[in-house]
This record gives sequence, structure tokens and C-alpha cells, in this order.
Amino acid sequence: MLKVLLSNSGGYNATIADMIVPASSHSTGIDRNSGAKVCLTYLRANEAVAQQAEAGVYGAHPLSVMAHQLNQEFASGSPSSIKFKLGLTGEGSGWIVTVIK
Repeated sequence: MLKVLLSNSGGYNATIADMIVPASSHSTGIDRNSGAKVCLTYLRANEAVAQQAEAGVYGAHPLSVMAHQLNQEFASGSPSSIKFKLGLTGEGSGWIVTVIK
């Protein structure tokens, strides 16, 4: 689900999608207009994936910095998050995922 959210939110990067992992996810309400469920997912990162992607790179390591920062934010009690709406397509099968924030 997180990979779908990241691909819907703009420039998709497979390494970032593999690095970022959901720590927890829960519903925060229902959109009255569409009936879609509004959800919030807190994010952590797999630092090993970031380090593996940057192996052999000299200079700055932005993925490792990002992964470390996400984990520090989560540990401090103010994690980064993605807020999204999850609703049915109306055709009987499939989901519509819309990133809110």
C-alpha cells in the first residue's frame, strides 16, 4: 500500500519506496462526500536498504541521512506521516487511493 501511495504522490523512486516502511497505520475518519476512509500512516526507514543503495558512492549520502532522520523523528515521538483516503472504485472491485498530505 505504501508503494501505491508514494507512486501517486509524484516522482516515484523504487529505492525510496523500499527504504520507507510503515510503522503503524490507523483510520482517522470517513469522508462524508465519497464514503472513503481517511487513514494516517506513521513512517520509519530501513537504514540498511539506504546504505546498500549508496554503497560505493563518494561524498554525500542523502538516502542514509533521510533514513536516519525518519527513524529519529519516530523515536522522538513526532514521526513523519502520510495521510490518505481509501475508497472503492464503485465498479465492484478495486480501490482508489488519494494522498491528502
